[in-house]
Amino acid sequence: MKLFGFFALLICSIFGNSSSLTAQASKRLALVDLESDFLSPEDKAQALNLLSQRFRDLRTLSTMRMDEVHAKLQQKNKVRAEVEKVRAGQANKKIEIERSLEEAQKYYLASQFEEAITLLNGSLLALNAAALVMNPELPTAILKLLAASHYFQGNEPQARFQISALLDLDPSALIDAQKYPPNFIELFNQIKAETRQSWEVLQLASNVKGIRGHFMGHKIEITEGETIGLRLPLRNPFWGSKAVVLEADNFAPILFALDRPPTSLEFVSIEDQKTSTSGLLRPIGNSTAPMELKKLVLLLGADVVFLGALERAENGRLQMSGQWLEEPSGRSSPVVRVAARDIPNVVEKLVSEMLDYISPDGAVLGEKFVPYEERPEMAVGKPFYKTWWFWTIAGAAIVGTGVGTYLLLNQSDTVRVRVSPAP
Repeated sequence: MKLFGFFALLICSIFGNSSSLTAQASKRLALVDLESDFLSPEDKAQALNLLSQRFRDLRTLSTMRMDEVHAKLQQKNKVRAEVEKVRAGQANKKIEIERSLEEAQKYYLASQFEEAITLLNGSLLALNAAALVMNPELPTAILKLLAASHYFQGNEPQARFQISALLDLDPSALIDAQKYPPNFIELFNQIKAETRQSWEVLQLASNVKGIRGHFMGHKIEITEGETIGLRLPLRNPFWGSKAVVLEADNFAPILFALDRPPTSLEFVSIEDQKTSTSGLLRPIGNSTAPMELKKLVLLLGADVVFLGALERAENGRLQMSGQWLEEPSGRSSPVVRVAARDIPNVVEKLVSEMLDYISPDGAVLGEKFVPYEERPEMAVGKPFYKTWWFWTIAGAAIVGTGVGTYLLLNQSDTVRVRVSPAP
């Protein structure tokens, strides 16, 4: 009984350790898509969801989440990165302009009008460099302070020109009595009462609808029809060189100088592009996987990919085919074909049969896997401790144990081992 117990522990140790090594799935399975010419998007989503649920039950393969698969198929849009870079640079430029305006205000309050004018003119020239992130308050504040500085220098014509430019941009602009003296406010209101130049409509063809626009931070009135209508101060002598900004969701913005408008608007997408898998994921049978499919599996970082197709037979039943493909070995399983009346049943039947072509260690098999105990050559009637294979393992274990014990007790160069036959 003691000997039997020892052998039982030995067998459990050998086969137990082996199963524990294969229990943890190390290979990754990717379910990408299901080829079908008739499925609606909703039905395809249902089929993929059912396949994903069944694959997640696998212990021999670790099924990748669908959102992880989709993320790996997305190709980063380089244009978007460039737009974000430009927008960040313009945001920094806007901060510089605001700081320059603060310095000009200090010079103005100190009656150093020449210094204030120099800074303010520089700020006006820099407005285009911050057009993407412009707010309407910034150019308005610059023009008010610039007009006041010219006025107190005695240059009223230039002050009038600056005030007119401000009111052309924003006819509702007001002057703060707390910041500017009455005589300057009187001049401002006088010019405001004059007739202003109306904004004209620029008609342009566009490849995108839903456009938004602004000019120096002020919202542009836009109409959409066969062409896009933009209401702008087109012939204004002051604003001619300033940038118009047009934007649309998921597209790079378009900027152009007011006096040099384009003939049409061609927006460029900034959306990430999905790697095309069309036609790649249908079972390949005995054929070698095409290079595009191999590259797809490499991109996903998967070891095994599911190839599947769903078709409708003439009798109305659903026919589904599936195949495992392993990379980089290139091994593939036979194509499994099943039929059923609806999506849940056809998916269940397919997965149940395809599981026979995955080994306990997650390898793709070319023929059905037969468990050890179910193999014909192993189906013997004797108890396991009376079989030849048991005593082969046991004898090796005894030899190993005896030699080990002997070597510990006797360090001589000669080792003698006697193995008694089984009773």
